[in-house]
Amino acid sequence: MPSTPLRNTPVDPGPPRRSASGADSGAGSGSGAGASAGVWLPAVAVFAPLISAATAVTLLVLGYGAHLAGTDPELAESLTATGWISTAFAVGTTAIGLAALLISALRHRTSTTPRTRIRTASAATPAPASAPAPEATSGRTPPP
Repeated sequence: MPSTPLRNTPVDPGPPRRSASGADSGAGSGSGAGASAGVWLPAVAVFAPLISAATAVTLLVLGYGAHLAGTDPELAESLTATGWISTAFAVGTTAIGLAALLISALRHRTSTTPRTRIRTASAATPAPASAPAPEATSGRTPPP
C-alpha cells in the first residue's frame, strides 16, 4: 500500500452562516470588533500615555535644542509646538486612565458592615492583664 504524504493545507470554512435573526453563527463570530475591544482597550490605555509622553520629551528636546543651535527657526517652532501638543495628549490620556481606574476601584470595592468592623476592632484590642507577667517581676517564676 503506497503511503500518501500529509499536507498542511488550510481548510476554508466558507462564508459565515446567518441565522434567521441575521446574526453570524459561523466559527469567526467571536472575533468581531466587540470581542477585540476587550483585548486592545487596556493595552491602548497603558501605552498611549507612555508613548505620547516619550514623544513629547523627544520633540521638545529637539525643538528647544534647534532653537539654541540657531538652526531653521521654522523647524524648531514646529518641533516645540508638536511637542506641547503631544504633552497635552499625554496628560489627557493619563487623566482618562486614572479616572477609569478610580471608577473600576469604586465599583469593585468590598463593603464592610458596622458589625464586622466592631468585631474586628474588639479582636484587635488585648485583654486587660490582671496580674503582671512572671517575667516582668524579678526574673523568677513563682512557686506553683
